[in-house]
Amino acid sequence: MKHIVFIIGSLRKDSFNRQLAMVAESLLKDRFVISYLDFENIPYFNQDLESSIVNSQQSTDNSQCSKSASESSSSSHRSEDGELEAGSMAFRQQPIANGFCLKEIRQQILDCDGIWVFTPEYNRSYPGLLKNLFDWLSRPMDISNPTNATAVQGKKITVSGAGGNNKTASCREKLNELLHFIKMDVMTEPQTGIALGKEAWTNGVFKLTDEQLSELKTQAERFEEFLG
Repeated sequence: MKHIVFIIGSLRKDSFNRQLAMVAESLLKDRFVISYLDFENIPYFNQDLESSIVNSQQSTDNSQCSKSASESSSSSHRSEDGELEAGSMAFRQQPIANGFCLKEIRQQILDCDGIWVFTPEYNRSYPGLLKNLFDWLSRPMDISNPTNATAVQGKKITVSGAGGNNKTASCREKLNELLHFIKMDVMTEPQTGIALGKEAWTNGVFKLTDEQLSELKTQAERFEEFLG
């Protein structure tokens, strides 16, 4: 079976877009392996950090990384409000642990057949965490060779979104532009945009109308064809 990775553009546990993704999963699960990308701990992109990650990967294996992450947790120092202090061991070791998180993220992207993004719209654009994720994924896997392939180059992808009355149209348009720029193979039509009703904003839960469900089914079917 082919494998599709779902990327949720909101960190909220019960976000509307995670709910939308779960409906999409129900439409595809009999024909595809579905997994969700966990990237909430990825650091902000920084070329200095990128270099340190590459260096650490050359000298450290995954088991050591896990040990490092565990040690950093046990030896951390926190201020009175619970935040990590800049001088703590956890703060210093976090980039190394995150480096291996990035390696795993890249591998999950490389191994999949397609990607489906579910994103809210923030101020007429997509969330910063998505921009940061794709900034990392757009970097060459061999940073000594800027022309080297990236994990997302040529990867098939589509986008949906649940939000306000704009149905995430502005967000999806800008995100499509970014995805094209980093040389992904984007299915721009059809894409599903959901305008959430008053009840959803009040209760935190929404149910797709028959029309919205039909749109999502059509996108799922076309994406299946798109993947070939």
